Amino acid sequence: MIDSLIKPKSIKSLKVEKEGGGAAIYGYRAGNGIVVIGIQRRYWKSELNY
Repeated sequence: MIDSLIKPKSIKSLKVEKEGGGAAIYGYRAGNGIVVIGIQRRYWKSELNY
C-alpha cells in the first residue's frame, strides 16, 4: 500500500524506532515501535493513516 502513495525517489529519510518512546508522541498504538518516513513534499499524493 505504501509503495502506491510514496515514490522511492521521494524518500528523504527513514527511521525505525523500536523503543516505546514513540508512544509519547504518537499514542498507545506506537508502543511497539514506529517507522518514520521523511519525504520531499512535492511527491506526496494523499494522507496516510494507520
